Amino acid sequence: MPLKFYFQLTEYISLRLVRKFIFNYKFLLKYGKYLPYFKVNINQEGASQLVDRYVELLKTHSADFFKLEDVRILEIGAGTTNTVGLLLAQKLGCKVDVCDPFVIFDHIANKKNITYYGISDAALSLVKRIDKPVEKEYDLIISNSVLEHVEDIDTFFKEMKQSLKSNGKMLHIVDYRDHFFKYPYFFLIFSEKTWNRWLNPGDLYRWRLDDHISSAYKNNLHVEILEQTILQNELILIKNKINKLFLLKEKLGITEATILIEK
Repeated sequence: MPLKFYFQLTEYISLRLVRKFIFNYKFLLKYGKYLPYFKVNINQEGASQLVDRYVELLKTHSADFFKLEDVRILEIGAGTTNTVGLLLAQKLGCKVDVCDPFVIFDHIANKKNITYYGISDAALSLVKRIDKPVEKEYDLIISNSVLEHVEDIDTFFKEMKQSLKSNGKMLHIVDYRDHFFKYPYFFLIFSEKTWNRWLNPGDLYRWRLDDHISSAYKNNLHVEILEQTILQNELILIKNKINKLFLLKEKLGITEATILIEK
């Protein structure tokens, strides 16, 4: 293994220790974009691009969605504002529930975004922030960079399935990189004990695409992978260092995937 790798590993471990023991989630929401190599959720930075991506994915892979009447969408992991939900409501003219029980709603930032994006009163009336999903209510459930942070994925898919209408669908964009994205695979080096004791920031469970597909199948859901990305050069760099926990994963190297799930 070249010497360069060990310098990189030292840098990575140092950053992970700082992230775990010094920077809390509230700090990252405000200052994460200034942290070296750290990925900030696009829900906070670039909501309009995310909405455009959702709409384009639906047009390409699920055009029948636009023929439905009285559509209701659920956004999981909305973040500190309702911005994505508001933009969806404005663009599609449908009801949108936004849900994120793990962050504090930022009324000031939400109001600023309403002004910035020119959100209409009609769109505002269509969006509601909720504490938990409503059963059998949604034609579409969406999320971006959320599934990799869900600890109990079997229960998650079970609850989402219960929340869908009979013909409902889910569209999940999942970021399987280590969120210090300069080193997208380094977190696969460590044992479960070492990762959780010293390096895990608290909500990065190192799921691979295989895990989410398997969990969806357990809940009798149909899975279609619409897009997937792999970083071959970065994967080659650590291929002989990957922990045995992950070696049997067929989709080990996938760093981002877009998943369409149907009942």
